[in-house]
This record gives sequence, structure tokens and C-alpha cells, in this order.
Amino acid sequence: MRHLTLKAVGGLFLAAMLSVPAVADTPAQRGPANPGTINYVEGQVSIGNQPLGASSAGSVVLGPDETLTTGNGKAEMLLTPGVFARIGDHSAIEMVSPNLTDTQFAVEKGEAIVEVAEIHPENNL
Repeated sequence: MRHLTLKAVGGLFLAAMLSVPAVADTPAQRGPANPGTINYVEGQVSIGNQPLGASSAGSVVLGPDETLTTGNGKAEMLLTPGVFARIGDHSAIEMVSPNLTDTQFAVEKGEAIVEVAEIHPENNL
């Protein structure tokens, strides 16, 4: 009987521990996703003179007339919900208009690709 009780308590403890990461990082805590939100950073990436690290993902937004620059690095930026710009090594992009219904960016140098997973009729890219 004691062995069965110990297994039940251990199972409950394990279930509680595995559910902690799911509760700790909810979208409501991260805030809304805005055009220009930096989703991914790898290597040397900066906005102006401000270097970005992996912890910047989800909390930094490229504003109007700001430039995202990569050295030996890569970055991903949200354009609209379901649309992302991925920037390669030694590249620079400028956010021209971060409006949700009229999103514009310019590739200043290097390479960038745009992935469209989902687009809404009210979004103008």
C-alpha cells in the first residue's frame, strides 16, 4: 500500500513540474505581437548601436526608420500575423512603416526572405 501511495505522490509531483514551463511563458505575459517584433536572433545582430542577444527575441520591436543589421548572424522579424522576414548574414533592413494594415520594410543590403504562412485581406505588405 505504501509503495502505491509513493507512486501516486511521485506522479503528481512530476505532472506539476512538467506543467510549470507551460504556465511560465504564456502569450499574455509576452505581450501582443506587433509588426517589427524581433522573433529570433543568432550571432551578431543590432538595431542601430544596440546589440541584440537571444534573450531579445519577443521583447524588442524595430520601430519606424530604424535599421536591423546583422554581421555574422541571422534574425527573424514579424511583419504581420503569419508573415515573417528572415535576414541573413551581413545584411540590413529598415522598417519603413510598422502599421498593421500597411507594413513596409526595405532591404538596404544583403539578403532577406519573406515567409507567408497566413495573410489576411486587410494586411497590405
